[in-house]
Amino acid sequence: MNKLNVLPFFVIPIIIGVAFYSIKNVNAKKRSIVANDNFTVYLPEFVMWGGVAGLVLFGAIIVLMTTFPNDTAVWWVYTIFFSFMVLGIFYATYAAKCEVKVVNDTIYVTSYFGKKKVAKFSEIKMVRKGAQAITAYTSKIKLFTIYDYYIGSDMMRTTLNERGIPYY
Repeated sequence: MNKLNVLPFFVIPIIIGVAFYSIKNVNAKKRSIVANDNFTVYLPEFVMWGGVAGLVLFGAIIVLMTTFPNDTAVWWVYTIFFSFMVLGIFYATYAAKCEVKVVNDTIYVTSYFGKKKVAKFSEIKMVRKGAQAITAYTSKIKLFTIYDYYIGSDMMRTTLNERGIPYY
């Protein structure tokens, strides 16, 4: 067995472990929607678990391809399966990290890379309404995009309507 053939046996479990470590706080912190002016908008858990399933599935395929090689185990097949594995990591961490939290009159947006945006409802100048999403803009930046399948999206739409923020 070639030394490079042993590499997936060490690399894939490390990648899976790092991905699980980065999303472990999702179940630990309860993000519930609370009435009144305090609520959180976030992705449903099935997005996170779909990403984890893709990560584990394609990681296992790479290990099996290395363990039982045949003529189909060429470099580009490894590249495709590794790309799907990385896509699974992306979806799992995206669902774990991204959220829009509303506390009284302030909106806190956390992006994929941990960048935080803070704005008051009075700073929102426009909300663009798409077929399945709303996007809010301040005078300087795009604040957030919320799709209909996000948990709490209906609460955000109601809050924006109640505060009289114009839709376009």
